[in-house]
Amino acid sequence: MNTTTKKSYKILALMGPSGSGKDTVLKEVLKKNPNDFHKIINCTTRPMREGEVNGVDYFFISPETFAEQVLNFDMIEATNFNDWFYGTSKDALVNNAINIGVFSPEAVEALLESPEIELMVLELAASDKTRLLRQLNREANPNVHEIIR
Repeated sequence: MNTTTKKSYKILALMGPSGSGKDTVLKEVLKKNPNDFHKIINCTTRPMREGEVNGVDYFFISPETFAEQVLNFDMIEATNFNDWFYGTSKDALVNNAINIGVFSPEAVEALLESPEIELMVLELAASDKTRLLRQLNREANPNVHEIIR
């Protein structure tokens, strides 16, 4: 009897601190390999930043809706970061391409535990100065208190 579980989803998880270039790498991979990769659009309870679009950058949902999805096991991972919730809905994945998205270290740990997921992690790094400048230049009027936090 074979007890090996077939992996349903392939995920390339981009991980690193804020401003390390995760979104830039994501956009470049999708641009150069549109038929091989599928962008994972995560859910969050945080407010939209300037220039973000619901359903393109994130699905911006209420804390109540987020909790309901977690309790119904509709999320493959969910985490709290800076008092906001982030998670990945099962509906955000496809099984005919490599799913690629941005994940926190806690989310990666949760993904590693899933028998349905074949996971590869790419950890990005940048100097503190580069990260700070990227975060400040992300918006015309950045929330400096949020960046410092």
